[in-house]
Amino acid sequence: MYKHKLQMKPQVRDTTIHLIMASLYQKCGAEKNHGKMVSQYARQIGEAMGLGEKELAALEWAARLHDIGKVTLAPGLLDKTGTLTPEEWLAIKRHPEIGYHITNIAADMVEIALAILSHHEWWDGSGYPKGLSGQKIPRLARIIAIAEAYDAMVSDRPYHPALSPSQAVHAIVHGAGTQFDPTIAGVFVSRVLTEQTGCGQRQI
Repeated sequence: MYKHKLQMKPQVRDTTIHLIMASLYQKCGAEKNHGKMVSQYARQIGEAMGLGEKELAALEWAARLHDIGKVTLAPGLLDKTGTLTPEEWLAIKRHPEIGYHITNIAADMVEIALAILSHHEWWDGSGYPKGLSGQKIPRLARIIAIAEAYDAMVSDRPYHPALSPSQAVHAIVHGAGTQFDPTIAGVFVSRVLTEQTGCGQRQI
């Protein structure tokens, strides 16, 4: 249904995407701020990496929409405080593919859709949905993965309390080379976060 609605003019398509995201925010209010922060962190990483403006624009858009596939989840699932059932976890793990199908509807959306599809892939190949590894994971997805993980860790959620920024940094450093692209993780920790806090550089 969502994909059918997006087979339209770009202006109408963009309006429809915003309506889909509004529906997601109704289900889980935290998703709105999460998308905003992930987009902000992703942009900062991209700028520190020297990406061109066209790629930065695609990165920001993909980061903002990275969880759009969660719109199909049952109400309350995103805020569930207890342990997820195997069926619930499987449903949540489908959101990158659903997001891909929602957004992959025009040539100018392909890069964005692929980033959405791959933002839960791990550098060592143990992520989902395709089990991609290393450079096979689209670069935008590798950036979003770090931005998304950091914001998730430093934010209060019904199912976990927020970590301190230093704890989240430790987790990013620990995951560099397994969950995260080690080079991009290094840029995030030693340049993006350093510029925000004014602290000295930290090596990965």
